[in-house]
Amino acid sequence: MSLRDIERVSLTRLNEYYGDALRLVKLIFEQAFVAELSGRNRRVQSLLIDMESTFERVVYRAVKTVVDTEYYDVRNDSIGYLTRSESEEGLLSMYPDFWIRNRTEDVVLVGDAKWKTGTDPSRNDFYQIAAYQAKHGTPGVLVYPDVDGAMRDTYTYATGSGTDAGRGKLRSIEIETGDGASYDQFVQTVEAAIRNNLPESLVKAEALL
Repeated sequence: MSLRDIERVSLTRLNEYYGDALRLVKLIFEQAFVAELSGRNRRVQSLLIDMESTFERVVYRAVKTVVDTEYYDVRNDSIGYLTRSESEEGLLSMYPDFWIRNRTEDVVLVGDAKWKTGTDPSRNDFYQIAAYQAKHGTPGVLVYPDVDGAMRDTYTYATGSGTDAGRGKLRSIEIETGDGASYDQFVQTVEAAIRNNLPESLVKAEALL
């Protein structure tokens, strides 16, 4: 078997679950080294480590650290159901990676962290955060790993009547995930990125100094 044989394999809906295995085999044939775990090369990272869940946890903890918890509550549990049946049974519970509510329990922001190996937000990223925002009519944030600003932007929702359908704006931000001198430095970098991209009204006063 050769690298060319691997590249000729075509995945379909029936065998797409072999995708990760094929990517790993391809890396082996390419003689990729574990050194690729460093920096921004995410091909090996995503295969050896559950980077999606890890990134989500890192972002949630950073948000919880920088938000002023005297006035706001940061959560990552369900914000409610997407739909209800005629019998009032809730269906499809929704779980943003983080959401923030004030002391009167109004949701003021929802966010989702997306570990990506490419440089384009996916259709599903937008559909998912749009559903979260619509639930409580709030602004939203999509958090991505750093790709030199390729996914950093601000969006408004377009409808036939030209309104945002009750949602606030959607921002996509990036967090530096490259090498750091220490774990503490990495944590500080992540927290700084979150702090600089959340509304100032949500952030601890001392964190703004």
